Amino acid sequence: MVSRWVFGRSSLGATSIILTLLLLALVPGFAAAQGAPYVLGVSALGSGTDELERWEPVVAMISGEEGIAARLVLARDQAELMDMLRTRRADAVLLDAVAAHGLNRGVEVEPVALVRRQGGPDDRSDAFRHRFALVVPASSMRFTVAQAAAVTVAVVDPGVYPASAAVASLFWEDLGLSRPLFRFVDTESSVLKGVAYGLNDAGVISEELLGWVDFAEYVRHVRVLALSDPVPSWVIVVRRDWRSRDHQALRRALYDLSSLGTLPAWIKPVSPEAAMISDAWDILLLDRAVDVWRAGYVTPD
Repeated sequence: MVSRWVFGRSSLGATSIILTLLLLALVPGFAAAQGAPYVLGVSALGSGTDELERWEPVVAMISGEEGIAARLVLARDQAELMDMLRTRRADAVLLDAVAAHGLNRGVEVEPVALVRRQGGPDDRSDAFRHRFALVVPASSMRFTVAQAAAVTVAVVDPGVYPASAAVASLFWEDLGLSRPLFRFVDTESSVLKGVAYGLNDAGVISEELLGWVDFAEYVRHVRVLALSDPVPSWVIVVRRDWRSRDHQALRRALYDLSSLGTLPAWIKPVSPEAAMISDAWDILLLDRAVDVWRAGYVTPD
């Protein structure tokens, strides 16, 4: 049994995910001398504006270190980010742990930094890990997890957020229950709103969204039926066989900025020898999650 869950009630807050494609060019430097800038790709998990406001200062700081000509790209989803790294249209990308682990099976990648999602807790020892919540309408006071297996459960499309649908699928399997029918939606806010309005019987969403206040009105109309154990962090990964000197420069820049205290606390540089996942439990969890994701067990209605 891998995907253990903790049951109880809670309030759920959420963030919107606006899927856009934006390109931001910054200071020219050493990568330009090689004919191309150093491209960092992230997906718009919040609104496009939110993600630009979050990442633009980081890319600007990186561009000021080691002569790096960094360029930020906001992709539609993680599926696009993985394709960008495979085809060398991006030099580094931010992926959830399931996407990174799955990508590593076909393209050898290594971690550069762990990233805590916006709105995630920063006062825990496992702040660079996160959990998923199974939410139901607040009016469904007698609703059980077993009953959830018999209804349609809203999850974010696996191309947008592979970890959400994959871990959700393992949840019912580990409880010895039949996997419910999943209804794929575009954003986690759509999951939350659908459950709050009674359009969805249940939904799976990231726990770190509990602290978001923008959706307080919807939070009042849902309750958390279960919470997963923490799963591995989001991670910035690079190809081992591509622009290794530039990757080293990026890594030095992140470590330098971190030692100076100027790098945001939600980014944690890691060495190339560091595992993207922390222990054997994580490896087993991610292997199973990737198998579910790739085999197509997570299918739309």
